[in-house]
Amino acid sequence: MERRVSFWEHWRRPILQGIGIGVVLWVLGNVIQVVGYGSLRPMNPIQHTGAGLNLLFFIVLGILFAVHLAGRKRSEDQLRKLSRAVQQSPSMVMITDLDGAIEYVNPKFTDVTGHTLADVRGANPRILNAGMSQVDYKQMWLTIMGGDEWHGDFHNVKKNGDRYWVRASISGVKNAEGVITHYLSVQEDITELKLIQAAEREQRALAEALRDIAVTINSTLEPDIVLDNVLLHLHALVPHDAAAISLFESDAMVVARVCPHVDPATRARLMALRLPLPDQQWLESAAQTGRARIITDTRRFAHWPVASEMEWLRSYIGVPIHHEGTVIGMLNLASAKENAFDQAYVNLLQTLAPQVAVAIENARLYAAEREQRTLAEALRDGAAALNSSLQYEDVLERILEQVGRVVAHDAANIMVIENGIAFIKRSRGYERFGLEDAVMKTQFEVESTPGLRHMVQTGQPFIVYDTEQYPNWVEKQDTRWAQSYLGAPIQLGGEVIGILGLDSAHPGAFTDEHAERLQVFANQAALAIRNAQLYNEVQDHVDRLGRAVAERTVDLAQQRAQLRVILDAMSEGVLYLEGNTVRYTNRALGRLFGYEDHELPDDFVTLYNKLTESNDDIVQFRAAAWHQLRGDRTWRGQMLGRRRDGSTFDLYVTSRAVLGPEGDPIGSVTVVRDVSQEKELEERKTRFLTHAAHELRTPISNIKTRLYLLRNQPERYEQHVSVIEQVSDGLMHLAEDLLDVVRLAPDTVRLARQMIVLQTLIHDVTTRLTAEAERQKVDLVADLPDQPVRLAVDQPRLGKALMQLVSYALHHTPSGRCVRIELSHAVRDAVPHVVIRVIDQGEGLDADEITQVFEPFFRAREGDSKGLGLGLAVAKQIVDLHGGVITVDSQLGHGSTFTIWLAMHTQSDETKPVKRVDGATD
Repeated sequence: MERRVSFWEHWRRPILQGIGIGVVLWVLGNVIQVVGYGSLRPMNPIQHTGAGLNLLFFIVLGILFAVHLAGRKRSEDQLRKLSRAVQQSPSMVMITDLDGAIEYVNPKFTDVTGHTLADVRGANPRILNAGMSQVDYKQMWLTIMGGDEWHGDFHNVKKNGDRYWVRASISGVKNAEGVITHYLSVQEDITELKLIQAAEREQRALAEALRDIAVTINSTLEPDIVLDNVLLHLHALVPHDAAAISLFESDAMVVARVCPHVDPATRARLMALRLPLPDQQWLESAAQTGRARIITDTRRFAHWPVASEMEWLRSYIGVPIHHEGTVIGMLNLASAKENAFDQAYVNLLQTLAPQVAVAIENARLYAAEREQRTLAEALRDGAAALNSSLQYEDVLERILEQVGRVVAHDAANIMVIENGIAFIKRSRGYERFGLEDAVMKTQFEVESTPGLRHMVQTGQPFIVYDTEQYPNWVEKQDTRWAQSYLGAPIQLGGEVIGILGLDSAHPGAFTDEHAERLQVFANQAALAIRNAQLYNEVQDHVDRLGRAVAERTVDLAQQRAQLRVILDAMSEGVLYLEGNTVRYTNRALGRLFGYEDHELPDDFVTLYNKLTESNDDIVQFRAAAWHQLRGDRTWRGQMLGRRRDGSTFDLYVTSRAVLGPEGDPIGSVTVVRDVSQEKELEERKTRFLTHAAHELRTPISNIKTRLYLLRNQPERYEQHVSVIEQVSDGLMHLAEDLLDVVRLAPDTVRLARQMIVLQTLIHDVTTRLTAEAERQKVDLVADLPDQPVRLAVDQPRLGKALMQLVSYALHHTPSGRCVRIELSHAVRDAVPHVVIRVIDQGEGLDADEITQVFEPFFRAREGDSKGLGLGLAVAKQIVDLHGGVITVDSQLGHGSTFTIWLAMHTQSDETKPVKRVDGATD
């Protein structure tokens, strides 16, 4: 307990000092009196009493003076303590006048805000306000002007622009009369506390979102409901304009669900959106690596997909959704503002992604199980319904009745194919659109209709996800309402006899899974149709015999169809012989030689003479081959084939004996394979290595010779070293060209495309080659349009290709003549192109040289023999990588023109009319 200080202890020192001062003053007074009167006169008692009072007066006066000095000193000490306390305070202190002008701030204020007293003296505290404080300033002033203390939080900004939070206590400073003369603000930096509170709120919101999502997942297994609820929770948690969950299917990303608050029209378009991964490398990278992707401004992102559905979108964030180590989709957020997302959103979405993956997988499993059950029931009921009648018309009607249970649709039809023409035999659902009669009159030529041709040739279903986006959709006045289409071939005996087609008024209504279902049902329908056809043929027979024959016929048809599909799917030609009679050939055999199936003769001798270039006697050859088959059961050999157009190619033939019941050969199966490309590749490889070895031998020999001379002629050191350096540079260029020939293969190089002005690229090339042109005394002229021509290309590689072409032109143009570079537009194959021409005035090329000019190590006979012959090959590879075409036009004695054709993907930057190849303009 603190001891209380007594009065004497508190004032002892000042009193004693005052007594001393009084005595001194009294003595001084007496001394003055002595000096004034010359002596100290004796005093009477009355005077003696007066002298005592005088001493007492001086003592009291000294005490009062000492006490005053002590009190003043104590006040000054107290003020110094308070000043040091304010200066060293861990809180910020600010003093303002009655108008709010700052008069004082302590060092802590400067440490936190960066503002010194000189910076803010006379300013209003509003200079610190970041404009985000939730403060009632009117109430604050009423409080402090009334003499009360006000408490509140401010969101302020530092001198360097950083934001910070303070908790302030503001009160008035009163003078001795109780009047407020100043305002005192004591502030504590609570930025860290605010951040902790914000983090706690975010974590709490995240935990609640995860809890709600978990509850959603466990509350229902309906896929659409689950995904909608996930997106709704996400909308409440993260600011955005649109959200979607997309899934990776095959080589494309499809939108599985769009947030419910997006308008229905936009949702429908987004749900129909399908982005092929090979065309969107950034999506393909996310699918492969599992890394999130933030795009702060889509208009600055060169690879952002061009789609009307996403023109409004300015910033994007996508987080991969993993399931069992595999990326199955993306959680996508979009905003109409740029820079709307940062890494914090990525972290948040990555926390939500596992829950979304669980939701998707559970919904997918449930949907798959339900769909499989529904499909199995539909197929069972459909099979029962289809087989309930053997009347052809009834079967067709039942097919259209039951197909709706397998795949939902708006209208359906059955097409029959006869003599290459497909016409609708039966339809259902078109009456709602008033098109029943018009549809029944519709006919299509199979060969000129891509979808029908695909189904007939492959036996596989065909989907049009969006008829407006499909370029080959056959548009008719009656069918414009149809926005998506699904067709499945109806096959009998390996032949497509019809098409089961479904139409929907909504884009994206059909998927690959729907196609598989429809094909299964179409196969059942084919069986039903076949049964009906067989019934019509054998209805006069006994029912039992008819059923047995039908079942056996179906089995044989299935086996034959399976075998035929396998054989027709082979790329090698297959030939089955019995004796000299050709019993079977697959489609690949006819394609290999350029014939249709019906054009191949049934007689082996005739077929052999028609398809081969052999001079061997057919009888002796057949006898030798048959002898081999009887012994080893297999014969292999090579021969020269002859196509329909007269061209020849190398064949590798393998024959295998077919044994009868007794084990004797009754026929043979022959497989024919085209090995021309294999031989050509081997020859090109040998030729390439031979040329490379030849090109390396000469410089290496030169280096060895110079090294020998260097040892024996040291006085010519500089000359020999210079030659070695030149030869080394040549070897370096040779190595680079050889590497370019190899590494510029399309499957090993990815172009770094960027939008450039081609005039700038051509100008750089001409600048670099000006010295070479002057050395050879050749004029190098660039004829370029005034308007900028822009194109997305790999600038270094395209520049290298152009350098090779111009160098070749300079090398083969005699002195005094001209090499010209032209840049223009043209249309090639109905596609706008940018055209770059390099025109020389050399001796030109003959027909044989034109066919070889882009081959490695080729040297034209014009000009001297310098160069490695790799430049034009490298140039062609670079142009091929850009998806372009390079051509050469030349005539002996009239020079050569090399032309680069590069397709344009957009014409937004074009201001000049496009010139066609034929000279017309668009």
